[in-house]
Amino acid sequence: GTGTASGQSVEYQYANTGVYQVSLDIVNNDGCTNLFSDSIRIAHAPIASFDLPINNLCTNTELNFSNNSNSLDEDQSIFIWNYNSEYLDTVLNGAYTFGSSGLKEITLIAELTGCRDTLIQQITLTDGPETSFSWTNNCFGDSVQFINESEISNTVFTWNFGDGSSPSNTYGPTHLFVNPGTFQLSLQVVDTVSRCISFKYDSIVVNGHPLVNYSVNQPITENISCLLYTSDAADDLL
Repeated sequence: GTGTASGQSVEYQYANTGVYQVSLDIVNNDGCTNLFSDSIRIAHAPIASFDLPINNLCTNTELNFSNNSNSLDEDQSIFIWNYNSEYLDTVLNGAYTFGSSGLKEITLIAELTGCRDTLIQQITLTDGPETSFSWTNNCFGDSVQFINESEISNTVFTWNFGDGSSPSNTYGPTHLFVNPGTFQLSLQVVDTVSRCISFKYDSIVVNGHPLVNYSVNQPITENISCLLYTSDAADDLL
């Protein structure tokens, strides 16, 4: 071993990192002994470190924070992000969207085997454009009307419909999907004064028209009721 200590509860300082075997030898007043052994892993003390984003420091857009702490590769590492006391997260690399401008404090706590280190940095944010949209009439074969609910002052819009078609710069476009299915939508809004860029993402399900099919279980006679049996997705409509 690297050293010994006596007492019911002891402290010991290891000089190097690694895995060490710790043994506890107990002797009572009658001279009886018992031995217990276990291993302990000594790691480097964590040093919290992260990079602030340098572009698009604006509200209403996701800001990403790159974690450069020295304990990234340690399985037992824990990272706690605090975004100006607005939100806490425990992911490896941070990401957050602020709703208000001004000075913001970003805190990263790096923790490993009970040891922790804290780094606090600050950024100043500019007001970015608020971005939102909705739509109507998402049936296959009909054009979908997109309703732009974003800011319109000094802004430029770019729509992407997720179906391989060309983007649109129209304020509130209509779009015809050539196939039914689920498509990932995005709207980019650029403030031409502040140069802030905001994004809104959503998915749309373009429903196919139901195919109607039915059968008759009896001869059809004028003014006599008969039963119609559906045999596909139109069951819910009849």
